Amino acid sequence: MAIDFNNTPPNKNFTANKASDKAAAQSRATEGIKTPTHQESAKAASVSVSISSEAKTLEQAESRVSKFSSFDKQKVASIKSAIEDGRYSINPEKLAEKLFEHELGFGNR
Repeated sequence: MAIDFNNTPPNKNFTANKASDKAAAQSRATEGIKTPTHQESAKAASVSVSISSEAKTLEQAESRVSKFSSFDKQKVASIKSAIEDGRYSINPEKLAEKLFEHELGFGNR
């Protein structure tokens, strides 16, 4: 089903809003750019920024992780091939043990 927008009556609210928006833009343009006073500049210069201890800790962790970002491509390819061929098996007990050890490691930090 096609809709013909060519013969629709104009939206009076839209045209009124468009005219008022244009007038507001012209008004702003004629006002010019306000330059900051000396006092406002001094306030802006006194703003300070500090990094929280949490952000510093995250930054340190990221740098440590990036050092160990390499991985054994051959091992990944071998595992991928085994999964595709159906030869890869998972030992649920060993997996649960490793998960448990991993979770215990979080308590020591």
